[in-house]
Amino acid sequence: MQDNFTQDSTIEQLIKLLDGELTGNEKAAAELLLQNNDAVKDRYENLVAARNAVRLKGIQQRVQSLHQQFYPLISTQQASTETAKVIKASFGSKLKMVVSIAAMFIVIISGFVLYEFSTTTNDAVYADNFMSYQLPVLRGEGSLDNLDSLFNAGNFTAVIRLTETKQALSQKNYFILGLSYLQTGNATEAINALQSLQKVNNGSESKQFADESDYYLALAYIKAGNIDQAQAMLDKIIANPKHMYYAKAKEISNGSLTILKWKQ
Repeated sequence: MQDNFTQDSTIEQLIKLLDGELTGNEKAAAELLLQNNDAVKDRYENLVAARNAVRLKGIQQRVQSLHQQFYPLISTQQASTETAKVIKASFGSKLKMVVSIAAMFIVIISGFVLYEFSTTTNDAVYADNFMSYQLPVLRGEGSLDNLDSLFNAGNFTAVIRLTETKQALSQKNYFILGLSYLQTGNATEAINALQSLQKVNNGSESKQFADESDYYLALAYIKAGNIDQAQAMLDKIIANPKHMYYAKAKEISNGSLTILKWKQ
């Protein structure tokens, strides 16, 4: 590379210098020109500023398009004495716009990330994805020992008390108990009850509330702060498109779970 850059190669050489692509005599000539030519130095500093702004907002591909953005601004028919002035004005103006836009995006994205981080909590993610469950009430069942009606009436404390008096629990009893604990804010006991249901299901030919227990156990894990276990349960659900809660599980953002892990 000669000491005097040709008009339409100046920016290309500066970009190559910035990217570390110049070696030997070309690099030495570029560095010498930066020392002796204020116009070229200004352009190089603008390139550095633009590169930093682009990196901060995570779109490094914008740097690769600098050739296409800035080459049209250079007229190869202009006199060398006028070229520096014209290019500096056009180039600087364009870069200011790029940097301003990049800075605006940085502020917006940073604000969004900060908002998401501050508002994403175990309870918030749980509440956003919890759905009330209504059991069908079968005719002819006794009312005194009927957990179904108590559950459907929203008397979750009574469900818990009544379940404690039972010596043996059915699969439905475990499910109702688990959801009642969730409704009263006791995620730890909800996990125990739903895990017990799954153990019974694993040892029985008759699987009851299997899909329901998967989803509500994942929510119980989230509420309790066991995010890795919640993620594993959600992955299990999403792996089966026929799962009753497939669509609901996919609605739970991996980003939200990641933030919850960060907060642990």
